Amino acid sequence: MKSYFKFLLRNKVYTFINVVGLSVSLAFVIIIGLYSRMEFGRDRWHKNADRIYVTCNYYEKENETEEVGHWTLQSLLCPRFPDVEASCAIASERETVTLGNQEKKEVQAMFTDASFFQIFDFPLTMGDRQTVLTRPEDIVITDEMATMLFGDSNPMGKTVVLRDTVTFTVCGVMKPLNHTYLRPVDIILPAQYFPAVNGAYNDATMSSYGNWSVYFLAREGADLTKSQDAMQQVLAQNVWLFKPDCIFGQAHLQLKPLKELYFSNINSAPFTIRGDHKQSQMLFLGGLIILLFAVMNYVNLTIAQSRFRMREMAMRRLLGSLRWQVVARLIAESILLSLASLSLAVWLVMLAIPYANQMLRSVSTGMTWIDEDSGLQIDIIQSADLLSPVVICGLVVFALLLGLVAGIGPAWHISKALPIDIVKGTSQTGNYRGWRTSGQALSIVFQHVITMVLLAVALTMMLQMRHLINAPLGYNHERLMEVRALQFGDPRMTLLLDEVRKLPCVEDAALGLGSPLHAGSNNTYEIDGRTIAWQQFRETESWMRMLDLKIITDYGTTGPNGVKTYVTPNALALHGLPAEARAFRFSKNSELTQIDGLIEPVHLHNILETTYEGRPQMVQLYKEPLIKYCLMMRYQGDKDEAKRQVGEVYRKVFERDMENNFNFYDDQLRSCYDKEHRILSLVEVFTVVAFLIAMLGLLAMSTYYLQQHRMEIAVRKAFGGTSSEVLCRLLSRFMAYVVVAFIIAIPIIYYIGNDWLSNFSYRIVLSPWIFAAAGSACFIISLLTVIIQSWRAASENPINNIKTE
Repeated sequence: MKSYFKFLLRNKVYTFINVVGLSVSLAFVIIIGLYSRMEFGRDRWHKNADRIYVTCNYYEKENETEEVGHWTLQSLLCPRFPDVEASCAIASERETVTLGNQEKKEVQAMFTDASFFQIFDFPLTMGDRQTVLTRPEDIVITDEMATMLFGDSNPMGKTVVLRDTVTFTVCGVMKPLNHTYLRPVDIILPAQYFPAVNGAYNDATMSSYGNWSVYFLAREGADLTKSQDAMQQVLAQNVWLFKPDCIFGQAHLQLKPLKELYFSNINSAPFTIRGDHKQSQMLFLGGLIILLFAVMNYVNLTIAQSRFRMREMAMRRLLGSLRWQVVARLIAESILLSLASLSLAVWLVMLAIPYANQMLRSVSTGMTWIDEDSGLQIDIIQSADLLSPVVICGLVVFALLLGLVAGIGPAWHISKALPIDIVKGTSQTGNYRGWRTSGQALSIVFQHVITMVLLAVALTMMLQMRHLINAPLGYNHERLMEVRALQFGDPRMTLLLDEVRKLPCVEDAALGLGSPLHAGSNNTYEIDGRTIAWQQFRETESWMRMLDLKIITDYGTTGPNGVKTYVTPNALALHGLPAEARAFRFSKNSELTQIDGLIEPVHLHNILETTYEGRPQMVQLYKEPLIKYCLMMRYQGDKDEAKRQVGEVYRKVFERDMENNFNFYDDQLRSCYDKEHRILSLVEVFTVVAFLIAMLGLLAMSTYYLQQHRMEIAVRKAFGGTSSEVLCRLLSRFMAYVVVAFIIAIPIIYYIGNDWLSNFSYRIVLSPWIFAAAGSACFIISLLTVIIQSWRAASENPINNIKTE
């Protein structure tokens, strides 16, 4: 290998492009591989994974299935079905923990049975999994919570105070929930404590069915799905929701294997998450395409340098080496380069783990890794995962296969020439015609097509997202932020309103129930045999002023108790009343409601929401807030500073941090399009990496081309051609591939762009400027990639090349 190392040192550009290209591609593939391994292996690592089933309900009327259950199902079904070896139920709620400094902190709590740690294999760092949660006062906390509560001291047996007065004893410490479809939690409490949170959750009649998920562990060899019908019969006799005459429609029990639930289309429970199988496949496919780019570049550039390697291999053949030995040597060199690139890639991944986690969180579905309710966050990729023996062995095998696949083509190309022809200088192997017919030009076109398509799709998505966020909703939501009370009607909200109005960062403030983003209250009435669903807002004039709702007509009147009532024009039409009507009845027997004006309808929730489309809207303005729950504020100046100041006031009033009770309105609006933002983030990442690899590929191709045509360039200059003419000729050859790629990319961009935009009722038009921007960006970057070495080749003294031939 000594000669190969000399070759690498002498050809630094070749070495740089191959090592950097392969390393970046492999790093990208490793990150996606670890992510895919986690996604597709979620909850499959439990030793009992094949035997765990989750209760779900199927509703024939809606043709929907949801993950739902009740704690009492266990005592109802387990004794009747011997194939059930064990069971547990899970629910989740917010709890308030008192820290050592008496500060109150909201945490995410899970409520479950003692059998939880026997059914699942979530690791405990302290405590006996056979005995934890067996007593009503037991509590299991995470490592982070233990540090927060007790510092470096041993937490076992110590007391944790919830809700100021309820005490629990630490019986176990666990690692954060990971590699699972369960949301992260801070603490785990016995299910027996749940009646203190809400007694209906554990009542024998199951009147509040749906707040739990129930898990059954089947006995070895048993298939619980075969017991579904029998369980349904038991439930139909004992549980209201499963009775044939249920007013909501009869529910049908379904038992779903745990390991299939994450990627299913079953509606999740509040404390579980779902993955996007298609998106995970897109990530994996994107990683393979990026790797394919790098392999293409390696093949292109290795063949570009074949002229130098052929002489070395010819000498080896003349000295007695067989062709297969030469091929084996070249493949070994390819494998060596692949292993070196892998080592660099692993180092890059280790450095990039924080950024990789941030990137993957942005493309993960729902709230997979950042729980918006609890604020808990888990790293998707951890160094321990990357450095595990299984992963390292897998990466080494992958690098060996990659080196083999990438090295076969160049090895065959270099070794097929006859040694005597190489020595005599008469070999035609590696000339331009051979290169052209080998398909390397197609690989460059292919890379540019993919890059242009990705860039155009990213531009389309960015413009559409901006279009959605800036869509006219019928009210002013700029610079709005809101703080929610801990419970409806909290009297301290009035004090909070008075205090925040004193802040310099608060331009205006209003207290009420909510905003149009939350859709108001729904009330359904029946009149003349028709059902009419109203969306109603019972707020104050300051609330209306902040949102700048548009009044069509104000009659200047006020109803009983000083309440002003505005309705949208379609409300009168739906009730069969003339436009000038001044009163109406919600239903035949309801009281007469005075109309004090007409108001423009607003879009509820977001511009794409169709649930409330066409519904009449009513705004009733009271002198004082009817329900003190949501404090809306319009801030001025820096938004982070505004949040800090409001947070300080909130802490004084409520003696706790506002944490997840606070939101910026525009952030909530953007969250309505989380799925689209995730896809956009994914496309952006692929676009950047594809650009990098494609430009390296173009550099490799141009390097090869200039080496093959150095004599042609010299002859043209010797016969009077100027450097500018030669440069233009060279650039036209290179950029022709970009033009061809653009022509091919146009119909692909048109199809993908229009297909994606068709999912939106409110959308942009696929503008020609998007095509032009994508093509121009690729053209300019490609031109900058090849222009320097093309200029050097065109400016070189022709005698330098003529005398070497």
